[in-house]
Amino acid sequence: MGLFGGKPDVEIQLDSDTVVAGGTVRARATFGAPDRKTQGARIELLYRNTYKHDTTDSDGDRTTSTTHSDVIVVVQQVDLSDSGLTGGVEAVFDVPREAPGTAFKSVEWKVRAVVDRKLARDARAEAPLTVLVPADQHPMWATGPLECSEAWPMSIEPSSRVVRPGETITGRFTFAPSETIKASGVRVQLRRHRSDPDANSDIDDKTRVELMGKTELPAGQYQDLSFSITVPPDAAPSFDAQYNTQRWYLEGVIDKSLARDPNVKAEVFVYTG
Repeated sequence: MGLFGGKPDVEIQLDSDTVVAGGTVRARATFGAPDRKTQGARIELLYRNTYKHDTTDSDGDRTTSTTHSDVIVVVQQVDLSDSGLTGGVEAVFDVPREAPGTAFKSVEWKVRAVVDRKLARDARAEAPLTVLVPADQHPMWATGPLECSEAWPMSIEPSSRVVRPGETITGRFTFAPSETIKASGVRVQLRRHRSDPDANSDIDDKTRVELMGKTELPAGQYQDLSFSITVPPDAAPSFDAQYNTQRWYLEGVIDKSLARDPNVKAEVFVYTG
């Protein structure tokens, strides 16, 4: 919220600062007397989408930078000449069911009231909003087939593929290598993968549990390992936003020294609502 000296005053309040995607947000905006530069006013539901992208300068040098863009989801126009504005203007916004959830450094939701001023800085006020993701927002993301890097048997079987931050996933990681492998270790990990424009990405796979240390895995010998791994309490949700997409994977990995690591992965859907 805010007031702007020298320009029409603007304030905005929400009935609740948290909503589950698919729900409704109610806002009330109040506007001061319009000045001679005022052209109109509006109330917006939007999110700020942060992402990496490439730029090329005049010499052809390419640079990757982080930027953000405001994605306007719904707009309600306001007629400031209406005598009924004394008590403020109410806006009711339906948050789309598929809306990306609030995610640190990626998706930041807000409701904004704006007075549009000709050839001058707009007067505006904003109220932050947290959008939570329902468990069934993208059902296909948690039901796809396993992805395996090897032709020999390799599988990961989680107790659930739809999880909330702070929840624990248990299961089994099984494999039978076709050749003897000298491994530095065997682990299960959670990988967060945000796909940005220009083939950029933001990846985090620090959440790991070690199942075996340095070992030799004989060819053809079946391994059946149980695991338990906890989704970080502050994990950002899976989402599909205007400029990027974020997805989570549960991966079983054989750490093969100085070679490509054999792995198998299952997508998991992280929700917050």
